[in-house]
Amino acid sequence: MTPSPRTPRQDPPQPPEGGHGGVETPSPWSAWLRETRDYVARLDPRGRLLEAGGAFRPLLRDPQEDPASRISPPAPWRQALAQVRTARRPLRRTLRVQGDGGLREVEFQFLPLLEGKDLTGILAQGRDVTELRQLQRERAQNQDLRTLGYMTSGVVHDLQNLFAVVLGSLDMAEGRLRAGRSGEQDLSRARRGALRARALASQVLRQTRGGKETRCLFPPTLTVEEVLDFLLPLTRGSSLHLASSEEAHRALVWGAPGEIGRIVLNLCVNAFQALEARPGRVEVGCSVEELKASEARKRGLKDPGPAFVLTVQDDGPGIPREVQDRIFQRGVSFRPEGHGLGLGVVQDLVRDLGGGVWVRSVPGEGAAFSVALPVRGWTDPRDREETPRQGNERVWTLLSSPWRELYGGLLSSWGYDVTPFESAAALVRRLGDLDPSADLLLLEKPDEDASALNRALSGHPRLPRILLGSDPSTLPGGGLSLPLPASRTDIALALAQAFDSFRKV
Repeated sequence: MTPSPRTPRQDPPQPPEGGHGGVETPSPWSAWLRETRDYVARLDPRGRLLEAGGAFRPLLRDPQEDPASRISPPAPWRQALAQVRTARRPLRRTLRVQGDGGLREVEFQFLPLLEGKDLTGILAQGRDVTELRQLQRERAQNQDLRTLGYMTSGVVHDLQNLFAVVLGSLDMAEGRLRAGRSGEQDLSRARRGALRARALASQVLRQTRGGKETRCLFPPTLTVEEVLDFLLPLTRGSSLHLASSEEAHRALVWGAPGEIGRIVLNLCVNAFQALEARPGRVEVGCSVEELKASEARKRGLKDPGPAFVLTVQDDGPGIPREVQDRIFQRGVSFRPEGHGLGLGVVQDLVRDLGGGVWVRSVPGEGAAFSVALPVRGWTDPRDREETPRQGNERVWTLLSSPWRELYGGLLSSWGYDVTPFESAAALVRRLGDLDPSADLLLLEKPDEDASALNRALSGHPRLPRILLGSDPSTLPGGGLSLPLPASRTDIALALAQAFDSFRKV
């Protein structure tokens, strides 16, 4: 940008009123106004044109023409002059100038011309940034496309893992059925995989419209336990073990169960792949660690305090030292057939949740990947951890997202036949059957159709029900009540009590 000329110490001769065209004695600005290529206008304190130069000169052919007439829309020009007149400070504005060749984007600087404390005029100087802004928009668009490409590749990678579980579950179910055994549990896993794939696709569609996955406080150990049960078809003779401390079961983190599920899924699939098709051992641990400030920063957390730590360890060949520092970068893999996507997805998800991820590995002795997430709350303590009641009863759920995925998946991993309903109206229609074929209802009080649901439930007084987050006395026939979020032990105790307390006619 051409530097603005300094105001001469002596008063510059003022051109005759009426613009720039008939100035007989040039002002101190005239030479610069003729030479500059910027959009320049020298105005009196009231904003009337005195001289125009540069790219403005051919546009303001009429000496009486207001420069605002060439601004589209003109209001921002007048507002900028008023602000400079009042504050007597420089001001920047990007405005659109209507030229002979169309609209141009011009970045203006409005400068007050002062003599002492008196405002003698305003200088508006602008440079054409049309091409620059277009280039910036193209770069932003390319960055958006690159980000979308990263997101899409991560989603495709996760869908590939889900389809592997679905196909493995179907193969196992087919083998059991041919042998005359029940394949219900395998078919349940296949169904859960399909529901996970649908939820992931829905999440991508929401993100393309600017939406995000619903987040809440929840116990992450519920998701970990459910995902490990879901992954059994991929073990291929390897062992998969979970150890969770009592504190870990009580810890609450902020996020979406689906996000934690993707983290666990990718870390465990990565561990099984590291075993290189030989039987091995994968150990998953959940614990709570109290991190000091320095350790929290080292682990990628902003604040010190308790952190939920998930560790997935395998006894595979380990990771080469030269790769360990870059292992979370997209496209980096220590396996020839690897794509370098899964760990990149994990790092992006963990960082978005305010946590950190790291790896410890000794070549030849396996690898351990750890994730730390800040603990945001705790469930009520229990005297002891309750062993889940395993069963094959039919459970109908009417829960909002994300509770539908969290508790529905957990009950499925315990062997229950779970049917989710996404609306009270759909559940009311099924309860209208003479025999609803459900053994238990797990409900939230709906925002809509609550009266219709109450009427439908009154026709099934002996149908056990557990109400999450509300008083069970609001439902006909009562039931059991649990807070939201409910812990693993809360759910286990409620299931045992519900089936013991209610008897179907």
